[in-house]
Amino acid sequence: ELMDNDKNVITLVAGDVSGDPEIDYKWLHENTNSSGFLVSGNHIVYNDKDKTIQDLQQEERDLFAKSDRWQYMEKDYKVFDNEKIVIFGSTLWTDFELTSKDPTWGMLMAKQSTNDFRWGLMKDENGVVSGLRPQWCLEEHKKTLEALDNVCKEYPDYSIVVLTHHCPSANSIPQEYSHYGNNCAYASHLEEFITDHNETINRKRGKVMILVMDIGNTNIK
Repeated sequence: ELMDNDKNVITLVAGDVSGDPEIDYKWLHENTNSSGFLVSGNHIVYNDKDKTIQDLQQEERDLFAKSDRWQYMEKDYKVFDNEKIVIFGSTLWTDFELTSKDPTWGMLMAKQSTNDFRWGLMKDENGVVSGLRPQWCLEEHKKTLEALDNVCKEYPDYSIVVLTHHCPSANSIPQEYSHYGNNCAYASHLEEFITDHNETINRKRGKVMILVMDIGNTNIK
């Protein structure tokens, strides 16, 4: 439960509230008093709606557009000029290069071992529906980094708070899971990207706070 009576609180929800946009919307509005931002996470496809991930993301966006407290984010951002803060949010996905610079092995491992690719559907550039493919997730990862890079360049004097579902570093993975072969589907080596952008980044994985660490002068929570 995220109930907080302080109206000045901003809550960041890093995805996987449920596998259904309607449940996400209902749960957050019934269990919080604060305003906040959320990303969908990969579990958005874990339902029996028979909809593509693009349609589910649009459904979530349309639902939360009606809210006066919560904002859905997928490569989106919100500027607080008075505080000189920007909140950027996106699921992130991964580059599948956690253990190899060639993402082919990582994509194969993810496809074989991750429920995202058993449950998920997607539309390709021609509108053809198929099972969710790692290649789509990789492209979304690249688009997210491009969008974040643009935000950092547009607001060089602001603190950038980044809300993602997937991990920006292998160090974000709890020790008990560090040996899992499919971690490439959950984390990427973005240390160089982070230090290059020299910003403050707050990170959660799902609804569980992960390791607090520093990469350069960037704080990962």
